[in-house]
Amino acid sequence: MDSRPLRRGLMVDQAGAVLIGDYRYNRGEDRGREVRDAVSVHRSTDPLSGVWETAYRFEPGSVRHVHALHQDPCQAGRSWLCTGDMDDESRIYSSDDGYRTLQVFAEAGQISRATDLIFTDDHLYWGVDSPLREPGIVRKARNGGQIEHLAYTLAPVYFGARNEANHFFFSTSVEPGPAVTSSHAEIVASTDGEHFASVASWRSDITPQQAQIHFPCGVAPEDLVVFYCRATLFWENSMVVARLCP
Repeated sequence: MDSRPLRRGLMVDQAGAVLIGDYRYNRGEDRGREVRDAVSVHRSTDPLSGVWETAYRFEPGSVRHVHALHQDPCQAGRSWLCTGDMDDESRIYSSDDGYRTLQVFAEAGQISRATDLIFTDDHLYWGVDSPLREPGIVRKARNGGQIEHLAYTLAPVYFGARNEANHFFFSTSVEPGPAVTSSHAEIVASTDGEHFASVASWRSDITPQQAQIHFPCGVAPEDLVVFYCRATLFWENSMVVARLCP
């Protein structure tokens, strides 16, 4: 494979196979004259053997990045895939056959540009990963309907997490773009899945890395949240275990 997966671009399916999505080199936001190479999802039952098959191949020129692969925790046999970055590339798909076929779930330009998903029985939540236009937190009902805007943020939203107390957390990343109006990476949180507010922020440092807060996969126990910081001054690479204060 001649590309790298994004942090949520790897998944283990119910049969134990490993799936990895291509993430091609990103040459910046204005890529109108760039030739888009073919992007695929790769599958292996034995990754150390070096034997991989193509689970799904996008048409050449259609997308550049697979942002995320997710096994649905609420619906057996269903998986999800997010792509980006430009308006015509930014979609969220579902699949019920291991990515052999994809169905478009959300196709709304930058609003459906996502790098992580949070699942409930009724909705999919995601953060808008756009430095170009109106980053924030949105959700869409599983049975369709309109995308609901729940909160706007000052920078693109990368990662999401939940805990056993059913608290929602999303984090932002400081990167160049007209919609990025803060020098701080933030955590925005909700106790009810309806109302979100900033609960913590860390200033970006002077390195060329994008400042961001990363949530590991999985569900944190009780009312805890686990995260680590990148390119945030003295918090660099610190792992934090915390809980929301009343």
